[in-house]
Amino acid sequence: MVHPKFLLSLCLFTSLLVAGTTMAKTELLYAVCSSGENYTRTSSFRTNLETALSIKTTQINYGFYNFSGRPNSDRVDVIGLCRGDINSTSCRSCLHDSGENLRQQCPNQKEAIAWADECMIRYSNRSILHMNQTLPAIFLFNAKNASDPTRFNKVK
Repeated sequence: MVHPKFLLSLCLFTSLLVAGTTMAKTELLYAVCSSGENYTRTSSFRTNLETALSIKTTQINYGFYNFSGRPNSDRVDVIGLCRGDINSTSCRSCLHDSGENLRQQCPNQKEAIAWADECMIRYSNRSILHMNQTLPAIFLFNAKNASDPTRFNKVK
């Protein structure tokens, strides 16, 4: 007969293992934190940013998300862009997780941008919607081989 403590330990280990795999968060590949203005924990900017980053599935159109609010000193603009080959649920999840991770990596910064495998998210206290901006820019590459080189080489 199996010892009760062993069964309890096995159940606990299994539940932790399952919880760890189902609660996987989106990992940021790269993030840029602005060295400009900061906000405080009690500011209305923080409240506006939290509202903007509480991304709803219905607000994602064709893999693009934008939010603009309060055209004053508490202004928050957010842009999110997802890879074209992911569904709206994965897009929303990537943008939500990336927004949380970005706020942790760039605490109290009023402007930041991050890239993940499936999405990119940027927020700012200035107008960034309808602006053609090429900076900040990063270059990422994958050193792994394509799983189907023939198909990969056909894509131009």
